[in-house]
Amino acid sequence: MPEVYLIKGDFDFLKKAKNFLDKKKNLFYLASSYENLYLLQIFKRLKFATYLFDGQNFTLMADLDNLKEYLKPREYLLIFFLKKEKRKIRKIFNKLDDCKIDYLLTIMDMEEEKINYLPEIIKEDVIIQKKTERLLKEVGEMKILSEKEKREILEKIKAKIKEKEEIRGSADFIILLLAVFNKIFGITRLMKYLFLLKKELNIDKYFKNYYRFLPYSLGPFDKRVYKDLEDLIKKGLVEKIFHPKVKISEIEKEIIRYFDEEIICEYRLSERGLKEAQRIINIVNKIDKNLLKEITKLKTKYQKYNLLKLLKEIYSKYPEYQRKSKIWEKIKDY
Repeated sequence: MPEVYLIKGDFDFLKKAKNFLDKKKNLFYLASSYENLYLLQIFKRLKFATYLFDGQNFTLMADLDNLKEYLKPREYLLIFFLKKEKRKIRKIFNKLDDCKIDYLLTIMDMEEEKINYLPEIIKEDVIIQKKTERLLKEVGEMKILSEKEKREILEKIKAKIKEKEEIRGSADFIILLLAVFNKIFGITRLMKYLFLLKKELNIDKYFKNYYRFLPYSLGPFDKRVYKDLEDLIKKGLVEKIFHPKVKISEIEKEIIRYFDEEIICEYRLSERGLKEAQRIINIVNKIDKNLLKEITKLKTKYQKYNLLKLLKEIYSKYPEYQRKSKIWEKIKDY
């Protein structure tokens, strides 16, 4: 049964509920004003288990009609639920999302030390809202701009701030991987590590724009990895360092030739790339705080494998990717 957690948007209440809410994964929240409480009946119709915070604990509610006794006019009720349940309440979503913005505006002037005591999901929104309002105010005071120019700039600012909260595209996963691995030798390894993130950590369940691997000459393959890596190098986020004298076996040389990499290249993040990685890591931690630890475990396990062992491991564990392979027959008994 899906669950929803209701709590008054009061600092003392939020401070006491912080530990409970921070432990919940993939939470999303909206807000309701006193006048909009009737909209919450949708949770009853959808048979959500509804819990109300009484100042100490969340307790199961039998009747949502009692909410008007809990909340006063001009107060806000915060509504927490799993992100995957958003589509179920789409009929009331826009109304409550507007209320959330109104609520954030009421607490925007909160002292910095108090903000740190808010649940993480609210704390981040307050910080973003503060930045947004400050920029909007500065733009609004620019007398040399026409009203149309101001509106266009404001829309760009809002879009940019929102963008920072999200994974922008598949290339962000290469940055995340390099941040954890520090350096990766050869695009073949990079491709396979990205594949293992999907297979062993199910990272694609968190992000819709993850790579889609198909069987190919060297097993799992997505051509977007090539394009994304090239773009990251052009943008100065990833450095490509040549290592022509690296000692490798003849069979590994044959593997590398399939990717036209006669010379082994090392990929690592630049200074700019490291800063971008922090943004991505913050997003990942917000979604699942254990995910970064799991990626580190994957690094510990597979980074010590040479290329031949890495490929054999993948072909053995995921035999469906042996199809179309040009090297499996050569390496399986090697």
